[in-house]
Amino acid sequence: MIARSSLPSLSSARGFPSLANPSGWRRLAVLPLAACALLALPGTAAHAQGGTIQFSGRIVEPPCSFQVDAAATRVQPNCARPAFGQVGFVDLYSGRKLGSSTLTIASAPFAIPGQGTRRNPMIVTVDYR
Repeated sequence: MIARSSLPSLSSARGFPSLANPSGWRRLAVLPLAACALLALPGTAAHAQGGTIQFSGRIVEPPCSFQVDAAATRVQPNCARPAFGQVGFVDLYSGRKLGSSTLTIASAPFAIPGQGTRRNPMIVTVDYR
C-alpha cells in the first residue's frame, strides 16, 4: 500500500488540483458550466417580445439659431421651421432684465437692449411656445 503523501502531484505549483485531492477536479469541472449559465442570462432579456416604455419629461430641440450682427446691436433669428416665443435679455452682472422681444414665424432682426455705447455681457433666454 502506498501512502497518500508519496503520490506525485501533477503540478500543484501551476495551480492545478493534485491527484491526491479529487474534489479539486470536480470544482474545475463546475466552473465552465457556471460560466455558460451566466453568459446565457443576458440574452433572454434582450429578446423580450413587447413591453411598455414610460417616458416623463420633454424632448427639446431648439427650432432656431441666432446670429449677432457685426456691430453687436441686432440679433437675427434663423428658424428652420415655424417657431413662436419670447426672447429675453438679462444683464450678466446685475441679473436685471434688460428687455424682451417676440419671436414669430417671420421675425425680423431685433435690437439688443442696452448696447448703445457700453458692451456688457448678457444672458439671452428663449422660451418657445
